[in-house]
Amino acid sequence: MKPFFLFQRIGMLAFVLAIATSGLSAAPIDFSILTPNQIGFPGDVITFTGTIANNSGVDLDSTDLFLNFSGFDPVNVTLDQLLGLTPFTIPNGTTSPVEDLFTFTLGSSAGPGTYPADVVLQDAVGDISPTQTVTVTIVPEPGSLSLMAGGLSALIAGLFRTKIKNLLLLLLIVVAIGHAGFAQVSGVKFVSGTPGLATSGTTLMTATQLTNNGTVTATNVQVTGATLRTLTAMGSFPVTLGTVSAGGTKVVQANFNSSTLSQNTKYLLTIRGTYQVGSAKAGFSVNRFITLPVPSPGSDTVVTVSVPAQTVTGAPFPHRPPDMDNEVNFPRSPVPTGPFISGTQTPTTTGAVMPPGNGSITRNKGSPGRNCALQFGHRNRHHFSRNQLQSRSCASLLRGTQRCEQRHSHLRHGQLDGSLFDR
Repeated sequence: MKPFFLFQRIGMLAFVLAIATSGLSAAPIDFSILTPNQIGFPGDVITFTGTIANNSGVDLDSTDLFLNFSGFDPVNVTLDQLLGLTPFTIPNGTTSPVEDLFTFTLGSSAGPGTYPADVVLQDAVGDISPTQTVTVTIVPEPGSLSLMAGGLSALIAGLFRTKIKNLLLLLLIVVAIGHAGFAQVSGVKFVSGTPGLATSGTTLMTATQLTNNGTVTATNVQVTGATLRTLTAMGSFPVTLGTVSAGGTKVVQANFNSSTLSQNTKYLLTIRGTYQVGSAKAGFSVNRFITLPVPSPGSDTVVTVSVPAQTVTGAPFPHRPPDMDNEVNFPRSPVPTGPFISGTQTPTTTGAVMPPGNGSITRNKGSPGRNCALQFGHRNRHHFSRNQLQSRSCASLLRGTQRCEQRHSHLRHGQLDGSLFDR
């Protein structure tokens, strides 16, 4: 088949596939990278740009979107999210203009070769995009090109020798091993949950759920560091998380000095680490925008909502069992572990206590015609005769001190040191 007709067939097939897949339901969020495969040199910082499609059902701000990276060389590659540093909004059902998404930094000692990385977009409501793979290829320096040219000349001169076949076979094996290693680690996709936040003095504590959204188990997972914009996490790293199976989760805590942070400002939290699949080792990093928790005690705006009255007709209704989700108490953000604060131990026993200092009133157990008695807590007992009170109702104390108090409200209170009440 002639090349022209071959390319024509391939073009027609691609067009048919595009038409066939256009009717499929779009992912809640997705992104497209303009130039996913680029060329660089050691030490280069390469910016990847692209567009974001929002079909999540709600409008999304740029700070509602997070990029997660995995499957890259942790020694020679560093990936940093740019998305969200410039504020913009993507209305539901639309696609954003071309925006800066992230930077791909090559280490100064990175050698010639192709450096891949998997990228996943995530939003604040939990939607996750399909995976995109980007690569940066380092080409040899000009001085190395001349050496390579001389080597190629010698190689061409020996094309008809039998050893060239073995050399080409060895080259293919090396390339295949490199691709097999990336295929192994690319089966792991780390994403993050909404961090739990707390403060203790000037320390901001964050607890982030790290989930393996891939298809293979990640072993020897380690967190090598965390940053909050320009702040570096306190404490020592790396922190070993161990094995995270496909669908499994671990909680990562990172604390920061929040003395320079401001309320109502969103800061990009980045957690970096490494993992293994078999003997292949790769890096990962996840991102989240967070804001400082409201200080306590504090205040916030009261939100009100109005619900119109509804009526139900047609009773009686047949019995129907309750319809509830499998998990009634939906999981929330993890709670950070704060410093230990000592306090007074709660008593473990209970018992009688002395009466209050303002006193209590008791009555004499005698007959109604005898003297009445008032007892005020720890004070002395005072006796009142019927003649002294000049009333026949003192005996009502035996039936209730409240009635006696009401009938003699005109009496002035005497001293409580033993003297009698008088009129």
